[in-house]
Amino acid sequence: MKRTFLLLAPLLAAALALALAAQFWLRPHVEEQLRRSLAAPAVADGVVTQARAREVVFSPFSRRVLARGLEMQALPPQGPVTCHIAEISLRLPWRALLACTPLRGAILPQGGMLPVAENVVLRNLRIRTPWSTTGVQRVELSEIRAQSSLVAAVLEGQGSLEPCSLLSQIRVAEARASFLNVDIPTVSRPEQIRIKKVFARNWHGRSLEELTLANLEFRVADLEVLRLDALSQHGMLLPGEVLDALKAGDVGALVRVSAQAGDTTPDREMERINAALKAQP
Repeated sequence: MKRTFLLLAPLLAAALALALAAQFWLRPHVEEQLRRSLAAPAVADGVVTQARAREVVFSPFSRRVLARGLEMQALPPQGPVTCHIAEISLRLPWRALLACTPLRGAILPQGGMLPVAENVVLRNLRIRTPWSTTGVQRVELSEIRAQSSLVAAVLEGQGSLEPCSLLSQIRVAEARASFLNVDIPTVSRPEQIRIKKVFARNWHGRSLEELTLANLEFRVADLEVLRLDALSQHGMLLPGEVLDALKAGDVGALVRVSAQAGDTTPDREMERINAALKAQP
């Protein structure tokens, strides 16, 4: 028994040392790195975006990051754009985790993409712009990959939020959203878009392998002008108007343009969408 203990003692000591290092060095280092990356101003089309989180917690053993009370604000000439996310949780892949440490230079490849987040969940997202208010109850992203140069720039507080550049450097494997609501308070005929479920696959730049909207409802002045049980697009190349909508935070315009971007929707459904859109002033 004593001999067995002596053999296991070095292993137990090493395990304890690793646990202490993870708790007292890695955890605060990663949390501080994430806070600095969030606090660094980002520029898009000359407009500065500021972000902050009320709380950022990292668990070294599960590699999970939890951020609460995330606020982002930009002040473009058209008016303020704000985004509030009640909670974000995700798991850092090993390489992305080590990139948050002084080992970044040795860990990040010279080129190509690498996984930066897994099992991402956003809860209670709300976006306000001069044109609309958007709410999403829950968003799930299976995996996010990004160019190594973008990862290095963001961690060093030099990341760019230029939509064209950002979309071309990020790939999302699968994305799901639940209960997306868009309110567009025009003076005479307020519009509402309600979508129960959104599913997207392989989103990279302007290309989407698949986009499916379930239970879509479009109302104008509280009158229903369009209802679809399902709208599915495959092999989409999103038009330039999508980038304009992303720049402005105009989710209503984004939904409208995306719904018309593919070429596989049945003609009858596209006719209904076009007729509803043309009916708007």
